[in-house]
Amino acid sequence: MIGVPSAPKFSPRRETDALLPDGLATPAMVLIGAETAADGLIGIAWVALQQEQKVGAWIYDIEIFDEYRGRGYGRILLQAVEETAREHGCETVRLNVFADNTTAQRLYESSGYELAAMHMRKRLR
Repeated sequence: MIGVPSAPKFSPRRETDALLPDGLATPAMVLIGAETAADGLIGIAWVALQQEQKVGAWIYDIEIFDEYRGRGYGRILLQAVEETAREHGCETVRLNVFADNTTAQRLYESSGYELAAMHMRKRLR
């Protein structure tokens, strides 16, 4: 029988702390808030600039809060991410999107994003 070593449990907090060791002052990390005058903060984007020595940005998270979706705010926030990346000399912006998130996929495709990788799985149960 082959043994499988126990792995440390995944902790989003631990991962976030590792990626943002200096919090909002962490170099090459940008947090962008989407706001309206009437409602204040309605969404966020978390972006890494110049990731892995490549001239590009990586979107770790981009989200418009549920009650504000479907009003075009996602597209505006995505454009703000792209402009910020461009201002920092990035040539590309990359992100992951789940296969069942067709609304986000349509937003990204209509904004010029192209499929660059594919992650697959097999259900065992």
